[in-house]
Amino acid sequence: MVTSSSSRSSRQPSAVDVCVYAPVGVASLARDFLPGFVAMCVSRGRSELESRQGRFEEEMTRARGLGQVAVATAPGFLERQLRIARERASSVLSDLTGNGPSHDPEGPQVDVPDASSNGSLSAVPDREDDAVGNLPIPDYDALAASQVVDRLTGLGEHELRAVREYESSHRGRKTVLGRIDQLSV
Repeated sequence: MVTSSSSRSSRQPSAVDVCVYAPVGVASLARDFLPGFVAMCVSRGRSELESRQGRFEEEMTRARGLGQVAVATAPGFLERQLRIARERASSVLSDLTGNGPSHDPEGPQVDVPDASSNGSLSAVPDREDDAVGNLPIPDYDALAASQVVDRLTGLGEHELRAVREYESSHRGRKTVLGRIDQLSV
């Protein structure tokens, strides 16, 4: 009979084994181990969430501290950055208008907009350039090349010559000068 028990363990499971004995065994194991397994999963989930919450609170504390430092130091920092931006803008405007170095007191000044303005910087020259006032196109210096080209049509020879002289001595935009040449012919 020893042979029959060893042959029974090496044989393929029958339909009765799979359909009856296996489910009963699984149910018995589940009854014994499932409460402990569920308790272990609940404990693990709780500790994971507590750990993540702790890390989140540490990060928030760090962020609050950095925010407080930033708020405390921001006014001085922002004032320095604004002063640097003003100096750079003044320098660029001086280079564009050809009025000399940015520290020239007669060069263009840069206004910083107040809260009521639209937020754009504008160059306000201390003195008016007589040549701009004599041009037949209003606000010439504020116009893009395409806008100037659109306004050239209909100007007389004398007016075109005045625009050409001013453009040549100031910005020298090839599109504007080329269109003046076309209209002058």
